[in-house]
Amino acid sequence: LDALHFRIPHELPRATDHIVEMGAIIGDLIEKGIAYQVNGNVYFEIDKFAEYGKLSNKVLDDLAEGARVEVNPEKKDPRDFALWKIDPHHLMQWDAPFAGGERGFPGWHIECSAMAMKYLGPSFDLHSGGEDNIFPHHECEIAQSEAHTGEAFVGTWIHCRHLMVDGKKMSKSQGNFFTVKDVLGRGFSGVELRYALIRSHYRQSLNFTLKGLEEARHAIGRVQQARKRLVMIREGEQASGSEDLAGPVAGAQEEFIAAIGDDLNTSEALAAVFGLVSSANRASPSRDGAAQALETFARIEEVLGCFGPEPAIGAIPEEMVALLEQREKARGAKDWGEADRLRDLIAERGFKIVDTAQGPRLERG
Repeated sequence: LDALHFRIPHELPRATDHIVEMGAIIGDLIEKGIAYQVNGNVYFEIDKFAEYGKLSNKVLDDLAEGARVEVNPEKKDPRDFALWKIDPHHLMQWDAPFAGGERGFPGWHIECSAMAMKYLGPSFDLHSGGEDNIFPHHECEIAQSEAHTGEAFVGTWIHCRHLMVDGKKMSKSQGNFFTVKDVLGRGFSGVELRYALIRSHYRQSLNFTLKGLEEARHAIGRVQQARKRLVMIREGEQASGSEDLAGPVAGAQEEFIAAIGDDLNTSEALAAVFGLVSSANRASPSRDGAAQALETFARIEEVLGCFGPEPAIGAIPEEMVALLEQREKARGAKDWGEADRLRDLIAERGFKIVDTAQGPRLERG
């Protein structure tokens, strides 16, 4: 999470710590006659919730028996879903947290409703998930939550399309499964992975490739190089001009805000960023103009978190220069493993190696 520049949530609840809250919902639904018990199992009776199917637009009569749910003769309807299950062989067991219940464990759907409502209230604004969660999981969340509270559960649902890898859906069974650790182990940074993942709209399938990570590295480099030039102008390390950049800055801000406000259109938001990069690179900004543009880049980074901090300027520490020299010696000796290790060590300490006609040099960030 830190490597990917996540903001850590205020709460990171565990389902196993919220069995009591699940029991309160289950007990209420039983009392209202919306849930029923058979052989210790508790099921939600979907015929008692007229709006079941409103998220996925599935009409009850059109749902095939057993589709995405286990056919079970003890249910009143095969599409009824479990709130509490009895299975002595299951790894986790609790005494029933509702009156008249037997020892067992909660169903999948009830966990999410209980935790969401505890920390966000009976109604909240945004709920996200993958497109495969729409039915039955989120449909069942809505039914049990709204039947319990009598209030609308969620204002807006955000469902991401599947992540593809080299044109195929990423899955362990396909053998094309990447973890964050895998990507970082290949020498890519967290911000490069983050950029690669958010550059497409979340409602579009993203085809993840190593080439895409290379493209992300290049794109971030463009932004950071433009920011570094502006920092040097602002700090008087590079000659300034007379342009205030007010027009390009205002235009980029307007386009960026409009894109984010349009169903989180990150691809259009990034286009606004690179529009500002182009304007800044063509301009001869004043020190105030450079500062204004840098403030805009910083605000954008607060939203996207995919470029990294403002580049610092100043002398390169001697120990970093020594590491670069060691790397060059390793490369000369064709000790590629040691060369890669030193490159990664340099990157971990906040510097990057830039190849020039005069040889490699170090830059911050």
